[in-house]
Amino acid sequence: MRALFEFIVKFHFFILFLLFEVVCFTLAINNNEPHQKKFISSANYVSGVLNEGVDAVTRYFNLAEVNNELAEENTALRNNAPGFIENPHVVIRDSVNDTVTRQQYTFIAAQVVSNSVVNQKNFLTLNKGTNEGIQQDMAVIGPRGIVGIVYAVTDHYATVMSVLNIDYKVSANIRRTNDFGSLIWEGDDYKHARLLEIPYHVNLRKGDTIVTNGFSNVYPAGIPIGVISKFSKSTEENFYDIDVELSTNFKNVEHVYIIQNILKQERDSLESTNHAQK
Repeated sequence: MRALFEFIVKFHFFILFLLFEVVCFTLAINNNEPHQKKFISSANYVSGVLNEGVDAVTRYFNLAEVNNELAEENTALRNNAPGFIENPHVVIRDSVNDTVTRQQYTFIAAQVVSNSVVNQKNFLTLNKGTNEGIQQDMAVIGPRGIVGIVYAVTDHYATVMSVLNIDYKVSANIRRTNDFGSLIWEGDDYKHARLLEIPYHVNLRKGDTIVTNGFSNVYPAGIPIGVISKFSKSTEENFYDIDVELSTNFKNVEHVYIIQNILKQERDSLESTNHAQK
């Protein structure tokens, strides 16, 4: 304690100088809107760069697991797995609008540089932005299934509303029966979600695969979501309580694909016209 006191006495002018510098800098930022915007923009850039650096180190120590996931994905694509190519309009390639093959969806590869699973509203940050053609409301999938939807975009980064977000909702099908409902996350377990609106007459089985159905005009149909881990009849409604074990492990998701629906604008325009006439 005495040594600390002597240090403060010896360097008190320098310490006061630093304190005054911090105070002046803070006042300049808070009371000058142009400076404030520049500071926030610079802070966001530095944060993105630091996240990429930390992510690079993390990926190095997770190479074995990442390689296994990529191998599984390549195997699924080679065998035309229904989970990824069930829709004949889906073509795995770079972002090209190919009218000859009637391509409807294009895929842009990206890496996760920031992620969370412990909040009620979780988001991911990706290292691709408007410079690569990323737009708000694009779907995001991983090697094993859906990840979320693009929420906001800057030039070089995009934030994604994760499936693990209580505001997230997606239309989903039971692959075996083709019955559809809505999938939500209730904020408690990063491995599980809940499937709603499935009536009692549906013949459910534990292990049934849940996939996207394309109703949302965001995801292609047939992308894996998870499997039914348990179900029971609700005491209050005529629908099942269904627990879904998610396909994506959100604690180690590293590589994702951002999906653009080339025909989305055309469909949105048509459906808006139909709604206006009702």
